[in-house]
Amino acid sequence: MAHLMRPRPGEACHDYAFGSAGLLVKLQLVAHEPDPTSRAPLKLYGQELQAESDAVAHMNAIIHGMDVRVERGDTMLNPKFKTAAGRIAAHDVVVANPMWNQDINPDIYYASDPFDRFHATGGVILLPDNLFYNTHAAGVIVVLSKRKPEGRKDRIVLLNASRRVRKGRPKNFIPEEDVRVIAEAFATGEPVAGEVAVITREQAAGADYNLSPSRRVGQATDEESASVLDLIDELRRLSAEIQESDRQLFSTLERLR
Repeated sequence: MAHLMRPRPGEACHDYAFGSAGLLVKLQLVAHEPDPTSRAPLKLYGQELQAESDAVAHMNAIIHGMDVRVERGDTMLNPKFKTAAGRIAAHDVVVANPMWNQDINPDIYYASDPFDRFHATGGVILLPDNLFYNTHAAGVIVVLSKRKPEGRKDRIVLLNASRRVRKGRPKNFIPEEDVRVIAEAFATGEPVAGEVAVITREQAAGADYNLSPSRRVGQATDEESASVLDLIDELRRLSAEIQESDRQLFSTLERLR
């Protein structure tokens, strides 16, 4: 997410569910990549509901020498960073990795949001399964933009990153070099066979706004098809071994009658 946002030194960045502030740390590191000697830090802001996470975030900020303004509270119902007029304060970059499977009322949190925070879609990125410690489900990054360049207005980029996964223990992972490729592909915003599709707002409406990237990209490759055939052959081999084992077992039992 930090590579997707491409923060620049001096920009204001806000994480409205910052947990232990890990994503804010990553934003700061990515911002300094083009010029590691830059002395213009990001202006970092965060809000967190849980007291334990808030305490860890403070320590994380100190360890990394970051100046972060943090607030406690429910961002959805009571956002702390507002203007004198009571509107949501603007930031150059807003990111979040909120907890999964929250039991919330969508009519309260989304449909009736008084701050109009959910009316712009820039793109959707499907992540592989088994990446996160609190779920085995596949993840999705949703990118919202209210300042799209003309060439990307009314277009939605769908990126399926599942082919970039590497198997690991206890969790799968996407290598750093692939993360950069994914971010670059999203920034370019052009179709890539088997990985990136670009659709119009009208096409999204025609699909009842189902923006799952796997509907548009990610068909099985020849290598994946070959893997399936190999699996079938292996299952046949195991089935034959089981049948032979059963035959020998029953033959032995017959001699004991």
